[in-house]
Amino acid sequence: MLPAVLDGIGFRRGVLLGHSDGATIAALYGGLSGDLRVRGLVLIAPHFFTEPEGLQAIADARLQYQTGNLRQRLGKYHADVDCAFTGWNDAWLDPEFRDWNVTDAIDHLRIPVLAIQGREDAYGTLAQIEEIENRIYSPLETELLSGCGHAPHLEQESKTLQAVTGFVDRLNRIEAVEVALSLKSSQLPMPPHAHVPGQNDRPAEGFFDFVEAHAADTRQLRRLTSTTSPGRTPSICSTGAFTGKPMKCWKPCGCELHKTAGNECSCRE
Repeated sequence: MLPAVLDGIGFRRGVLLGHSDGATIAALYGGLSGDLRVRGLVLIAPHFFTEPEGLQAIADARLQYQTGNLRQRLGKYHADVDCAFTGWNDAWLDPEFRDWNVTDAIDHLRIPVLAIQGREDAYGTLAQIEEIENRIYSPLETELLSGCGHAPHLEQESKTLQAVTGFVDRLNRIEAVEVALSLKSSQLPMPPHAHVPGQNDRPAEGFFDFVEAHAADTRQLRRLTSTTSPGRTPSICSTGAFTGKPMKCWKPCGCELHKTAGNECSCRE
């Protein structure tokens, strides 16, 4: 469904932002789809596996729906409120769902990620964010908000907005530098007001419209240079500049040898 939505709105390039299950969907799409239009992800309170605390909070929500005013409150937003609630609640509380785990999607991410989580989130602990930190190969920023639950965009709107806009602004500026360098190396004509590091704060208006004419080459170049080659000494790569952290080499197999040591393995994938 998500590809159809993106095509329907004329999506050309951008960052996917999702909350809760929506964040999980964004992560799955960003890691497994290979859609080069997606430049980064903002994951707010994502879920990658079930936790006892989260399942208990969902069970509590069912009780509130059946005996409290939760059904009435949700009715303002859903034409068929029972279908909307039970479709979510019954799936999560299905006994067979307790082993649900999609952490493998993190291994395939090759684009910058911002993860935002409330420290008092009843539906997911900081273990969800730690899982991203432990598995991700690409640049990661985290924003952990004290005194905040499951909806940072509602509970701490200003801090959440600041984190998101800062992330997107940095991503835009870094991509502008990468594109300028790739255009220069391929001897393509530079746009009249291209971003020059140290001279402008951000790319001039219309810069990315020019870049779209050469998007296929520059996007592929960006993906190919997001890590160092297998078997070589790890170094700061083009996207490593996003966080200043060295990026270890990798292969599609995603084995731990490549993730931690940057050496060859016996994989043939």
